[in-house]
Amino acid sequence: MIYPFVTLAKDAAIDFFYPEYPDELGKGAFLQIKECGQLVKVGAAAGDAHDVGNWCRTHPLNDYRYSGVENKDLRNVRFLKWLQTLDAVVAAGSSQPVYDLVTPKYFEIAASSALLVGQECADLPSLGFNDDNMLTFNKDNFSEMAEDYSRNPGRYQLVREMGRRLIAGRNLVSHRLQQLKELFLERA
Repeated sequence: MIYPFVTLAKDAAIDFFYPEYPDELGKGAFLQIKECGQLVKVGAAAGDAHDVGNWCRTHPLNDYRYSGVENKDLRNVRFLKWLQTLDAVVAAGSSQPVYDLVTPKYFEIAASSALLVGQECADLPSLGFNDDNMLTFNKDNFSEMAEDYSRNPGRYQLVREMGRRLIAGRNLVSHRLQQLKELFLERA
């Protein structure tokens, strides 16, 4: 996956933060819709960058500590394929303003066709995330949202599909290659 900060000139920087996924995703090859109402939290737990994620873990959900930092048992495509087996996945980090950002996990969850249940972050709209393609939560509405999903998972099928489409429409390997091509042609 491409995450580096690329600078091609002193005054021009392009941020390739957005993860990219295999082009097969855009053809629906990864789509596996389930409806058992299982809510899962994945990711790291140690340190001050995970207070909201750890708070979510105090609610009824399944907890897996797979992360790119603390537990690297599942990485890259193996992690994406594992996410495909899940219904709805919580992406949450910290309440500290310095961590008010979308992490790669948001993209990975949506790419896998699981329902993205993500902590509110200031940059969600600029990345294309909205109420049509994810469930956004804060500490005030998480419990109610989790309960509703558990009782009515079928209600969220379209939201799940729209999340996958967001990633398929903007974050495939072919999209990154096109961006690089345009960037270099622009500089030539």
